[in-house]
Amino acid sequence: SGINAELGLKPIYELVRGVQTKFYIKYSKMCDTTLPIKCAFKLCEEEKTTGFNILCGTNKSISGKLSIKEQILRKPKSCTKFWNYANLININLAVHPVYLSNSIYIPDNYRRAFSRVRLFSHNLRSEKGRWSRTPPEDRVCRCDNASPQDESHVLLHCPETNNLRVQYNFENCEDISEVFKCNDLRRLCIYINEILEHYD
Repeated sequence: SGINAELGLKPIYELVRGVQTKFYIKYSKMCDTTLPIKCAFKLCEEEKTTGFNILCGTNKSISGKLSIKEQILRKPKSCTKFWNYANLININLAVHPVYLSNSIYIPDNYRRAFSRVRLFSHNLRSEKGRWSRTPPEDRVCRCDNASPQDESHVLLHCPETNNLRVQYNFENCEDISEVFKCNDLRRLCIYINEILEHYD
């Protein structure tokens, strides 16, 4: 659901519902009743199966589902990725202008790096440690072997990347959400790409 929120897409269940509805409409209009799929439809319709009710829209159980934003906001703080995404990275749970802008050329590798940081899909120790089951207190940066090597640390505080912060004019940012508010989208994406390359 983080990717859907990041890109402003509908929840997965809504996308699936759309495909199911198209499928139902297409096959329910077929006139040849000898086709196996038409026979299966007829049997399911007569038995009023749950699957058939969902396909034809008479089962409303799916409509009570939460929106992507509601799903993310209801996650407990123990779901650190979702909590960090909603409270540090994308506070408004809005689509970032990087994904909407066609007027500014941003090479794909820079845009990918930007997305990787926003969606916690990078090679920083905070994420690698999650994969390798390293305890959170051991996912530290090599700069001091004490600070957690996470998005905030590498973008805002790490001495190893201070030269990049100065070069790209991010040295005065207080928190990570300020970094993502940068109006120069190309500079923002290049900065994030260079940060990730430094730690890869």
